[in-house]
Amino acid sequence: MRPGLSVGAAGLLAAIVLTFAACNKQGGDAGAPEENLQQFELHEIGGLYDVYLKEKQRPPSSVKDLKQYDVGFPNGFEALQAGRCVAVWGLDPATLPDRAHTVLAYQAQTPTQDGYVLLADLNIKKMSADEFKALTKTTP
Repeated sequence: MRPGLSVGAAGLLAAIVLTFAACNKQGGDAGAPEENLQQFELHEIGGLYDVYLKEKQRPPSSVKDLKQYDVGFPNGFEALQAGRCVAVWGLDPATLPDRAHTVLAYQAQTPTQDGYVLLADLNIKKMSADEFKALTKTTP
């Protein structure tokens, strides 16, 4: 066996182990995989909305407006299309006085159960149905 090969193999193994450890390093509780996906769907909806706004200089008026961006945000687009998430169409966050308390999108069950909400400042929060009812829901 060549000495260079075993050193290279050891280096590769070390790199794989360090990469795996770095990828699995979590700052606190990362939550259940299902909750992570739910948050990620809302994160992508925020991305869809933001890209559309920047490109078209107006907010989207329906999920059809976002179709051209579904490749970049497939989870968010599919969540809207399937009805797992609901967006507030026609809302321009730049015109809002209180984006941190205005709903941009939410999980369909949130008005009646706990769920995640995407606020107009693009932050995602888990809320009870009562907390959700207290938020601003702007209709353009």
